Amino acid sequence: MIHGERFFGRLLGGFGEQAPESPGLQWRTDAGIQLVLDPQGRVIDAHGLQRFGLGLATGEGTPRLLLDYLVPGSTQALEGVPADWTGHSLDLDFQGPGLNVLNTRGWVQPQGDHWLLQLLDISDLRRHSQQAGNREQCMQLALSITQQLRQCSAARLPEVIHEALRCVAQQWRVPCVALAVRSDTALGWRLYSAYHAFDAPLLWTSGQTVGEVLDDLDATAPRHINADLERSRSPLLNSLFGNADGLLVPYRDQ
Repeated sequence: MIHGERFFGRLLGGFGEQAPESPGLQWRTDAGIQLVLDPQGRVIDAHGLQRFGLGLATGEGTPRLLLDYLVPGSTQALEGVPADWTGHSLDLDFQGPGLNVLNTRGWVQPQGDHWLLQLLDISDLRRHSQQAGNREQCMQLALSITQQLRQCSAARLPEVIHEALRCVAQQWRVPCVALAVRSDTALGWRLYSAYHAFDAPLLWTSGQTVGEVLDDLDATAPRHINADLERSRSPLLNSLFGNADGLLVPYRDQ
């Protein structure tokens, strides 16, 4: 097995053989993170450029447990002590500054009287996987809504549209969603249906008219509504969104 194959084998969680202990270990500062742990799992040293920003307090005071640096809920792989983790792929999410999270995958091996935990940054892999999953879920939702709309009668259309908006809101995790349509009358745009989560403010109502506030918007691309910008650029649009950030997604049936 060449070096590259061994690298990807570890990245994918395949540990066919234990990496040999090296008394003259050369720290890799250009890739990943290397943490030195005591037998109880406390972090006593750290190496690698990516260790910065994780708040690893090494060399000062009493060493802290590795668990203390991880995002709550991502510590199931660390039951017991380092000796119990050998031979396993460890997916660990470190809490960075603010809300930043570093997703890593690694393995542990003995190093003298201590343990060496070597970690690779898999944030991109995790993000790509999540994006692919989100696309699949959105596609399934769109197909489901399309099928329901084709099968429903005109009398049930408002009910089906409202249910579709509820599904979209839950899928996108947004509190309020509405469908606006352009009428041929002087009233301009009106809200055909509106959905609000149980704890969300009642921004809109079904049948509400909003005039021509949407006429000048680009009908070919979504537009992010920034409350700070719209407050001076388009007060009416800002008022429509309740002085909050939002998103407008245009659609035209060709």
